[in-house]
Formats: sequence, structure tokens, C-alpha cells
Amino acid sequence: MHLKNLGMDGMEIANAVPLYMDIDTELRKTICDFCRKNGLFVIGGSNNHGWTYTAYTWNLLRINGFRDMNSKTLETSILKTLKRDKFEAVEVVNRVKYERQTEPFWLF
Repeated sequence: MHLKNLGMDGMEIANAVPLYMDIDTELRKTICDFCRKNGLFVIGGSNNHGWTYTAYTWNLLRINGFRDMNSKTLETSILKTLKRDKFEAVEVVNRVKYERQTEPFWLF
């Protein structure tokens, strides 16, 4: 059975959990291609649960007038945008995972 027939609207393609950060680019590309072809949106999860944590993923959406909306209106507008624009609704931006160098790396 097709996932969309089960009521799925989108998929999470990025997450800040360390294990998830190791998913290779090809698998992420395959998921994005599947979502694009099937009219599903993609989104990233930050798992940012409080102060002093650094976000790994940001979801960029264009919501006109968002500064003047209360939280319920903003939530409704985000969901409406995701359902209407599907794959084109969100641009997911990820911070690159730092890989330790075997030799010292100096910035100066």
C-alpha cells in the first residue's frame, strides 16, 4: 500500500540525534526524490529542547504576515502552507557535522 494512501503528508529528512546525523547524502536524496514525486513535504526536526543547545536543522517557510499572527493562527498557516505547497513548501537547512582531523588544523 502506498504511504500517501495511509494519510502521510510528509517525511522528516533531518534530525539532530547523533545517529541520524550520520545518514548519508544518497539516502537523504532518495527520500527527497520520493517525496517530490509523490507530493509529500519534507521537514527537519531540531530536537532542540532548551537553552544552551545548538540547532542542527532549520525549516525555512514563507508565511506572509507571520509577525502579526498569534500562535494558533501561525500554526494553521504553517499546516495550510505544507498541505498546499507540499515539497516546495519547505527548505530544510542543516548544519554540517564537524569531522575531527587527524592532523591539527589551524585557522590562522
